[in-house]
Amino acid sequence: MTPVSGPPSRGDDEPNPLAGFGEMLQSLGRMMTAAAGERSTGLTAAALRQGASTHMPSHRIVDTRLTQAVDAAGELANMWLDAATSLPSSGSLRAWSPQEWLEATAAGWVNLANPVIDGTAGASSAALTSLTSAGDPDAPQPAVPLPLATIFERICAGVLHQQLAQTVARLSASTLSLHEVPVDLAGGAAVLPHAVEEWAVDLGVAKDQALLWCAMREVALARLLEANPWISRAITDGLAACAASLQVDAQAIEDAMEGIDLTNLSSMPDLWGSGAMEAKPTAAGMAAAARVETLVTLVESWADTVIGAAAAGRLPAHAAMCEAYHRRRQSASPTKDLLDSLLGVDVSGRKLRVAQGVWDYIAGKHGVAARDRLWSHPDLLPTTDDLTDPTDFLAALNSEPLTAGGSLDAPEAN
Repeated sequence: MTPVSGPPSRGDDEPNPLAGFGEMLQSLGRMMTAAAGERSTGLTAAALRQGASTHMPSHRIVDTRLTQAVDAAGELANMWLDAATSLPSSGSLRAWSPQEWLEATAAGWVNLANPVIDGTAGASSAALTSLTSAGDPDAPQPAVPLPLATIFERICAGVLHQQLAQTVARLSASTLSLHEVPVDLAGGAAVLPHAVEEWAVDLGVAKDQALLWCAMREVALARLLEANPWISRAITDGLAACAASLQVDAQAIEDAMEGIDLTNLSSMPDLWGSGAMEAKPTAAGMAAAARVETLVTLVESWADTVIGAAAAGRLPAHAAMCEAYHRRRQSASPTKDLLDSLLGVDVSGRKLRVAQGVWDYIAGKHGVAARDRLWSHPDLLPTTDDLTDPTDFLAALNSEPLTAGGSLDAPEAN
């Protein structure tokens, strides 16, 4: 995981998350008296919606033509998927505009982001307050007054709030579906048909084929996450565990403080920009992030396997769209940026291919229902090591009576 630790890199046309830093400092300065002994770094869904809306494209209405096309694509996708997975349908497919997507997913983003915001801001504040005056071990008084450290904690959180809002706004303009980021941000299934049509034009494929392909992927992921709610909880808990372990090197801060007057709020950007405030997870936190990465890899590869089976012989442009989607997933897209910065997940293309091979093998040897039943508990799934070499994992499966109603020992986690 790589939580934000200072001004993030950006292109020339990307808004600066530190814009208005002076105004923020003035506002937070007025909170100095109230700040002592009080922490308030959490982001709310309403604040995220408001912050993101200022960076979003103009409102786009999903007209009747697109709504009907999405309804039809959802019905056909569900029908095809019935033979490719044993998981039940999660309901109808909705057509969303970027604004509707933001409205529906804001609470989900906040649920994912707040542990990182609190962990990063809290680690910075803790490192500041651990310093003692003039580096003298006999002088226990802090070099940074507690109220000032609390103010800095809020400044750090405020910058992270702004960065998340800007990233979510960019994502709203390009995301194809609700579950393109494979986390249960909102219930059900939805696609953003304007983005899907633009993607189809870029690829040179028919818009109706692109819509049907995206509908299949979205409906498949919705089925998986709704039937197995532990998946989203595990991703959220893993993120929180990594965020809770974040630490900032107090010695790096002490070195960066030379020449910086921390009693003057206007000097805060100098410390922030020095890189000394970088928050890093402990070994336990990195292990939690690795588990999240493996789980996301398994979710994504399962979806690849299922829609591949559903589209076989039916959707001529499937191979081209699948390849394009994989390139999109690995490129510097808003989705990848968000997964990298917020979830700390950089899904490996090689591990995705290995995981897809595992799912294909299990379905071919034991059947679709047995494959899908592995999602009933995390202990039944491949581990990070298994995605490096799945030989032992598959051998263990082959030695058990893995059938549709099989006798797997682990209890259900749903």
